[in-house]
Amino acid sequence: MFSNDHPVIVATDFSEQGDEAIRQASVWAETRPLVAVHAIADPTPMFAPIGEMQRYAKMMKDLRAKREDVLRTRVADVLGRDDVATEVHIGSPADVVLRIAVEQRAGLVVVGATGRGKVEAMLLGSTADQVLRSADRPVLVARTSGEGPVVAATDLSKTATPSLEAGVVASRLTGRPLVALHALDIAHPVLSAIEPSIVVDDQTRQQLHDACREVLRANLERLGHEGTPAVEEGAPSRVIANLAEEKDASLVVVATHGRTGMARIALGSVAADVSRRAGCSVLVVRSTP
Repeated sequence: MFSNDHPVIVATDFSEQGDEAIRQASVWAETRPLVAVHAIADPTPMFAPIGEMQRYAKMMKDLRAKREDVLRTRVADVLGRDDVATEVHIGSPADVVLRIAVEQRAGLVVVGATGRGKVEAMLLGSTADQVLRSADRPVLVARTSGEGPVVAATDLSKTATPSLEAGVVASRLTGRPLVALHALDIAHPVLSAIEPSIVVDDQTRQQLHDACREVLRANLERLGHEGTPAVEEGAPSRVIANLAEEKDASLVVVATHGRTGMARIALGSVAADVSRRAGCSVLVVRSTP
């Protein structure tokens, strides 16, 4: 998925979600460098007397030093090791994480989820959501997850291949079985607009299922990894979330399309929707046309 010299960057705010992000980042780092990052919001006023600015500067310097100690201790306690690189910076969490990821050429960015379900879906300003929409590299939104398989979703296009590749990597790293999932959206609104009266009979539906399943098998064979092909009917984001819950998935992998980052993707895209609503960790990988 990425080479051994590309580090894994993990953001933490010292919360339980941050601790879970650190644990999962450690698994993905394997033999790669792991860097834990913490951001401190800058309260320095834009306009203030020189004396006040100096006082704020000293306060932030002292606070940064204290947070560096807390971060090192927290990471050591969570992972039981003290060899993880740590960085504390002043600025908004999303901006800090994105900047460090670019500077260090990170192969993966890991952030903790703020929650799950409808409430999280409305938190468009959350750090996880901002990083997800703006990153130009894979992002893992970490949650406490189930003990089931890795579910890698694909629309069977060439640009969706990275999701299966990442699913294979995740399956090998975690030892979890892999489910390759395709959501067959027969009732897609585009089809209805072209031919409102279109009807898919049972025989055609079965042929579509069989054909999709064969493509999934071929892709798994090409990647040299065993997995279970699954084809479910319905809107992709709903199908993915439902299967993940049914299987008690440990991870969902989805791909997002675009040339310059996830900020270009509509907020209603499958990747964004799944990352907010799934009850397990979600890995979003970028794919290019």
